[in-house]
Amino acid sequence: MQSQKILGLLTFCLLLLYGLTGEIEAPGPTDDDPDAIFSKLHTGNISLCSDVANRIFLPYVGDCQKYYLCWDGEAIEKQCNNDYQFNARNQSCGYPNDATCLPKCEQYYLTTFCYDRTCTKYVLCYYGIPVLRECHDGLQYNAETDRCDFPQYVDCVDNECMRTAEVVDLIYLPSKASCSKYFLCAKGVAQNYTCAPGLYFNTNCSCCDYPDRTECQVPALKRNISPFPRTPPRSADVICPARGVHFYAHKSRPDAYYYCINGHGVTLDCTPGLWYDPNVEECREPLYIMNEKKKNGKKNDIKKKSYKFGCFSRANHSCALKLLLSTRMKLLLLYGFLFALNQCVFARTYVSIVSESESIEAPNSNGESEEDDPKYELVVNDINLCANVANNTLLPDITNCSSYINCIDGKYASTGSCYEGTAFDTLCKNNTGNCELLFDYKYQTCNYATDENVKCLPMCEEYNLTSFCYDRTCTKYVLCYFGIPVLRECHDGLQYNAETDRCDFSQYVDCVENECSAEKDVTNIVYLPSKAGCSKYFICSDGTPWPQTCTSGLVFDITCNCCVPAGNVECQMTPQQRNIQPYSRSPPRRADIICPAHGVHFYAHKSRVDAYYYCVDGNGVTLDCTPGLWYDSKLRECRQPKYIANN
Repeated sequence: MQSQKILGLLTFCLLLLYGLTGEIEAPGPTDDDPDAIFSKLHTGNISLCSDVANRIFLPYVGDCQKYYLCWDGEAIEKQCNNDYQFNARNQSCGYPNDATCLPKCEQYYLTTFCYDRTCTKYVLCYYGIPVLRECHDGLQYNAETDRCDFPQYVDCVDNECMRTAEVVDLIYLPSKASCSKYFLCAKGVAQNYTCAPGLYFNTNCSCCDYPDRTECQVPALKRNISPFPRTPPRSADVICPARGVHFYAHKSRPDAYYYCINGHGVTLDCTPGLWYDPNVEECREPLYIMNEKKKNGKKNDIKKKSYKFGCFSRANHSCALKLLLSTRMKLLLLYGFLFALNQCVFARTYVSIVSESESIEAPNSNGESEEDDPKYELVVNDINLCANVANNTLLPDITNCSSYINCIDGKYASTGSCYEGTAFDTLCKNNTGNCELLFDYKYQTCNYATDENVKCLPMCEEYNLTSFCYDRTCTKYVLCYFGIPVLRECHDGLQYNAETDRCDFSQYVDCVENECSAEKDVTNIVYLPSKAGCSKYFICSDGTPWPQTCTSGLVFDITCNCCVPAGNVECQMTPQQRNIQPYSRSPPRRADIICPAHGVHFYAHKSRVDAYYYCVDGNGVTLDCTPGLWYDSKLRECRQPKYIANN
């Protein structure tokens, strides 16, 4: 009995090593279920996630609700929540829409479509069967010609755009079709941009530059190539096998091949300049084919591969061995399999490991939050928290690091919490017992409290005079004295300067966060000029401003959202050096007035136009305006004198 166990287990392991386990399969679809046959994608030995950015989402052929997460080269199957469908282009799940789904193969037509986000892979359809194909050696799939092509005629970078919330910078990618074009990747979506006339994109600085500073040469010629669906299919002059999917080299032409599906054959042409390579069953540049032949020392010894429904037959020897599998061998195989399975099931160690990849899912394109009244210990007076900020901006809650304020059209809309809705479901569904979340106002999202990059707003100290920025607003800040947080607001284009603790001229602050829309639309990338330098600018993507600098000798031009020679733009910004001591770094100067015993109050200085008194529960201090500003009693803040005179 013991020998039978050992023999059965050894037989099972040997058959695994020789790849014969592919012959053990679930029953195939019946003739009564044609949709199952036509929707099943045949991948062969092609890896879905090869040559694509890590953590990118790929579509699932045949089911719009499913998708794949590419994790270290492995395709992990996922599914959208509710009735949402996956959209590969914006990398999210959303309401059903025919435009978000991949096409379906028609029963008799010869067609192709791109396997989105990969650039090199596509689906070849004939007689309703979808077959995954892959271009090699830097070639890319061309949807206009239905075949692999040179990259300068396709210019795809989707496979290089990584989608991850942990990025610290935007990703720039050069165009493969033009020296003056480039792509900007944000949240996994690539947007095409063009340098100003006469400039090329320089990969060294990720900026537009003079041509002699770059090393760009992109040859491209006009061609006339008819795609497969627009020309009648040419029958193959070979006898095709009655079953399965097969590819064969053409009998007389190196730039063509035969494609057979269930006995139906068609002749397909390579892109001009490419030859068919039977080794990889795809068109390639002749140089690579010849190099591999020299490397292998062979010219015609090429193995042929064939695909069956649910079964991969590697070569004729497997079919011969299959015939040798007698009833006794199959019983031994089954016995060994059950014995091995029994050992696994009743193992002594029980460990359940949840992979990090299991917690990464495509975000829903639309989320909802319940409305609630805002409650603050913050003294806001008559200042509108959401005034002069971009639409759909989320502002931090000073009293609760896990909450945020939703601003719509310059008004308060709702208060949200990281422990509600999609954020909690995504981050804490597998760890509800110990899951602490904080709102990250920089990236406008919720994240784990253990992430050292996520920080709360500061707390007011009990006796010290300090201030801190009310983030995402540029003009608002919190003034602290005797532990009381008071909201303050700069006017007339002035901005809060965290280095001096007061309102200041914008060229000394250069804040644009209040102009960066936080709407989750990565296709709408906004360019904003710097307030501190002519050669600087910001790119706003997904609510985050990313500082950029033109190359030497160029300045930013808002009319084209590009860098141009300095003489083409009228720009003069020369911030001067100043010496201003912040409140928090110098001893407070007591107010020479009697302050009310309760409440927060601001008063004009008795003798100086550029200073004022600040009183908190009977404690008074004298505060200075930034040089060049005067105190305005009406708005209780420092302003430029010309605006005060006009009032």
